[in-house]
Amino acid sequence: MNRDALADAGPVDPPLPFSGGRYPVSAAEAARVERRIVALYLVAPLAATAVALTGFHLARPAWLALGMAGFAAIAVAVGVLAVAERRLMFFARSFMRREARFVIYEGAAAVPFGVALAWLGLCGFALVLAWVFGVTPAQLHDALLARPAFALIPLGLWFVLNALGLLIGFADRRGDLARRAMHAVQDLTTRLAGAVLGLIGAALLAAGVADAAAPALFDAACRSVFGQPWPWRTH
Repeated sequence: MNRDALADAGPVDPPLPFSGGRYPVSAAEAARVERRIVALYLVAPLAATAVALTGFHLARPAWLALGMAGFAAIAVAVGVLAVAERRLMFFARSFMRREARFVIYEGAAAVPFGVALAWLGLCGFALVLAWVFGVTPAQLHDALLARPAFALIPLGLWFVLNALGLLIGFADRRGDLARRAMHAVQDLTTRLAGAVLGLIGAALLAAGVADAAAPALFDAACRSVFGQPWPWRTH
């Protein structure tokens, strides 16, 4: 079967809430995908987990921080590769065919998904650095309550990026009008999920920007919604 035929068919059970994936078209491509997935989705996370757990059990904070930084580095690496290559790779099991195969999603939607992964990793690095420099979880908790913008803006951006990926989608838009219409109908749930995530992300971003730029405006909004200003404000 040639590349176009495989790309047209796509996986039976997509591993993510969008369609448009394809199987590797050759043994060589399958081997490349397998090496990538084993390295970044299996070996690296297991190594990071082992380092973090060893640091926890031996009371070695540096090891625990190194393990957590490893997870952040994995997210950044996967995200950067997704942006650079404009594709995502997964190992998916088809329960209809009772088989497991590699699935490749290619297209512009990989860019916002990749940026979202990289952003998640960078946020993880920031938390690890804060801990290394003496910020305790209790202090971080109190700081986020006092200035919720520090949590709302990163979280809102992550929601918006994933929403863009879902709205762009990986669906194959080639072919005649009937075929494109069929794919559009199949992707309605994906588009709906993207719209919902986008609205949530936009609301979180707006609230975070309001808190960062004008805390009084944020408190006024809280008062209008909850009947009182933000209760954890310290300054």
